[in-house]
Amino acid sequence: MLNTWHDTAAAARPERKTVAFILEAFPGWYNRCPEAVREPWLAGVAKLAPALRGLGNDGMAQLIEAMQRCDDHFSAHKLIESVAAYALTTDEAIRAATAMAHAAAGASRLDVWLEIAQRFPPERMEESRDAEHGPTALASVLAAAPTAPLAALLLMRALACENAATVRTGATKLAAKAKSASDAAEFLHDARELLEALGIRALSAIAAKLPDHDLAARVLAMRSEFGAQAALRLLERGEV
Repeated sequence: MLNTWHDTAAAARPERKTVAFILEAFPGWYNRCPEAVREPWLAGVAKLAPALRGLGNDGMAQLIEAMQRCDDHFSAHKLIESVAAYALTTDEAIRAATAMAHAAAGASRLDVWLEIAQRFPPERMEESRDAEHGPTALASVLAAAPTAPLAALLLMRALACENAATVRTGATKLAAKAKSASDAAEFLHDARELLEALGIRALSAIAAKLPDHDLAARVLAMRSEFGAQAALRLLERGEV
């Protein structure tokens, strides 16, 4: 434990405030971390060092809880490594990555978060201002539907491979609609099904037309009969 404490503080240099924060907070994190996941946590926490002040005590508690929810040590290792990959990005991104990993572990679908992280890796955040805000925008879908984490994650996975501007604007629009929907899980499920069936060009129409209890089923039936382009045109015209 002492070696990891030293290595974590050393990895945060020359950020003195971060080093001081780690020196103060580390013993409490260690004591909070259950024995079952302590080994993978000790193995990965130093890689998080540059982001630990931004992550904060609440974020660390969320990360440790996520690791507890993993099926085995290997999964816990993969979880903390995937979050630590964002350590050199922004405070908002590291908190967003932690929230997504936590939700995925809680839904027993760590694979979905790992796919999101693969489709929107930290390197993409350097591409543009939209890309810089990509992880935060994706996580906003999750925050808008706290009772439907898996539906949110699956929609985020569908969005994550698109260009950065689409990820940011699309996630923001869909999060706003999910927040106001009477059934967020149904809305998120229908939005994902339509995106996957019709492609990203349908995003604006989906955001405008949903929620509608039977819309997705009607559009999918149209797609089966007439093809994706025809179904999209009918959706955009409101003729489904």
